[in-house]
Amino acid sequence: MSTYLNKVTSKPDLLPPRIVLYGRGKVGKNTFACSALKPVVLPYEQGAGLIAVPTLPVPDSHADGMNMLHELATEKHDYKTIILDSLDANERKYIFPAASEHFKKSSVVDVGYNKGYEYAIELWINWFDALDALRRKGMTVIVIGHEEMKQIDDVELGSFHKVQPRMNAKSKGLLVDWADIVAHLGLERVKHTHGDKGSRQVTTSIATGTRNLRLQESIGIEAGNRYSLPEVIKNIPKTNGYAVLRAELRSALGLDKPKTTPKAAPKEAA
Repeated sequence: MSTYLNKVTSKPDLLPPRIVLYGRGKVGKNTFACSALKPVVLPYEQGAGLIAVPTLPVPDSHADGMNMLHELATEKHDYKTIILDSLDANERKYIFPAASEHFKKSSVVDVGYNKGYEYAIELWINWFDALDALRRKGMTVIVIGHEEMKQIDDVELGSFHKVQPRMNAKSKGLLVDWADIVAHLGLERVKHTHGDKGSRQVTTSIATGTRNLRLQESIGIEAGNRYSLPEVIKNIPKTNGYAVLRAELRSALGLDKPKTTPKAAPKEAA
């Protein structure tokens, strides 16, 4: 008798998305995330302090933060979105100190043979597993991060600079593989030339004030998604920005298609 073949399914995975939302400081990442459905924030730093949103206490340690995630996964509550703020603060203030403490060192860099960073990867994996437990409970997961500029040396494209989430390179690889959506929130910029014509002219860029959400990879910005979402969603509003992404996501998954009732078969002639 078949053990596994009768369990084969063709149903799509309609669990809530795991979203990484990153960008430069003060661009509105917390405001965007907190407009999601019934959010609760786990703050690894005080980024959402001015937003009236349910917020857990700042963890005392990595283990304390993990206990909070476990409680959200096992206890009854009405929250539909968990917001983690932020990636780099979690790594700097919790993951790396926990790794150095494990080896009884004052810093993760003091642990020989990269074993401190390898242990940090294990802590990250456990953290992602805890977030997956919340996702299975029906919660959307939004992880907030800050951006950094890195030089990339590509065999085909040569050397160029790329904006990406600010964290250790190996940890970032785990993050990108885990997330369903890696989104960059940034201000639209245009070229601006000033000064006298000729050698005195200087070309710079200025921000227009329009916020765009990049959802697909470009040469200069790390992004991507598993849902065939558009390359960029332009003109993200300052309030209720998540509703724009949610509408695109539901459209991509075919969740907003009108239900059609099958037509009745024509009656046979007597």
